[in-house]
Amino acid sequence: MISLIGYSVYAAMQARIRASKFFAFSMVIICAAFQAAPQAGASTTGTLTYLPLMKGSVAATAIGLSADGSVIAGQVALSHTVEKIHPFRWTNKSGMVDLGTLGGDYTHMIALSSNGEVVVGLSTIAKDLRQNVTTFHAFRWSNKIGMKDITPEGSGYAIPSAVSADGAVVVGGFDDRDGIRHAFRWTQSEGLVDIDGRTGGGSQAEGVSLDGTVIVGKYNQRNKIYGDHLFRWTPDTGMIDLGTFGDGFTQGYKAMSADGSVIVGDYSVKINKVGCSPRAFIWTQESGFIDMGSIGGICSSPAAISADGSVVVGGAVNKDGLYQPFVWTKLTGMVNLGSFGGNSSANLLSADGRVVVGWSELASGNRHVFRWTSEEGMVDITPDNCFSMPVSMSADGSAITGYCKSIYGTTHLFRWELSKNEPTIK
Repeated sequence: MISLIGYSVYAAMQARIRASKFFAFSMVIICAAFQAAPQAGASTTGTLTYLPLMKGSVAATAIGLSADGSVIAGQVALSHTVEKIHPFRWTNKSGMVDLGTLGGDYTHMIALSSNGEVVVGLSTIAKDLRQNVTTFHAFRWSNKIGMKDITPEGSGYAIPSAVSADGAVVVGGFDDRDGIRHAFRWTQSEGLVDIDGRTGGGSQAEGVSLDGTVIVGKYNQRNKIYGDHLFRWTPDTGMIDLGTFGDGFTQGYKAMSADGSVIVGDYSVKINKVGCSPRAFIWTQESGFIDMGSIGGICSSPAAISADGSVVVGGAVNKDGLYQPFVWTKLTGMVNLGSFGGNSSANLLSADGRVVVGWSELASGNRHVFRWTSEEGMVDITPDNCFSMPVSMSADGSAITGYCKSIYGTTHLFRWELSKNEPTIK
């Protein structure tokens, strides 16, 4: 995951879009109770299926998977040379279906609702082609309505970041007429509502609880060099500054529990009074910010959290300088899950915190996707001679999407599913 540390909200979101474009074309995404040795070829069995490209497309990347694993959403490139990107939605019955655009050539999918019915993202618009300018408008796509522009009038830049489980609430940020970013919350009944009542600075909503009532994001304090603070918003409290942590540098949001009561992210810490480095934290209303520890090194960053907020996974540097996957609980602290021989990281976590998915380098330097449980340890689920990365996972950990790049340079989207005779963990 790209670090947003040291950037303003505005610059960070622009970098996020640039990175997303790069990925769309290159397809390169870049306690003892938990301890288990990696096992290649262990007993977990599943079926890995490569998804055929949509007619007329030349490359594709998956971004979201529904909670039940039946719907995949992402984007396809329609040209090798021209920046022409469309979002898609896939089911086993329909295959890849082009979701259209707002009139421009570039339409980027950002998030899929847990029920698989709503896709949100950003798109250039028709007048961009005529006037040779680039503006990004936020869209919400649903089966019933299709693609709808939800950008407020007068704004040429709106970016959705997340969507509630049922797709009814969309959050993100939009630029006002002066170019100042404002965090927003959108619903069908109220439209797009500015939830940042301050003057000066800027803000961007980055995550939302499953029911859409809790929003977390970042905002800049005016005239502060290191001014990126996390905020938490509810209808009752409005936008609340969560304060500072450590040296008071930038705090970055990564994930929240289902109800929004637990937040994880990373904050920047000074190293030798010269540079700064990300370090994982967990936040609750009762405890505030808590450093999540380490596995021997300094740097660490969380990636996912269980529905109840009790289990966190991510990546951290060990004492030998290798990046390794970790599982954290309040009882065990940060525990290294090991690897297949090189750098590795945990990216995804099932809702109950029992299934971990990530990537690991082999001794050869190739990267494979792993699926980890306490019962079976780290299991390689991708074919040999394949550079692979995970992208998303179903709520119970039985379905995984990602991509595989063969030794011949061909990139394929894949969907891995636990075999029917292999029960999910209870």
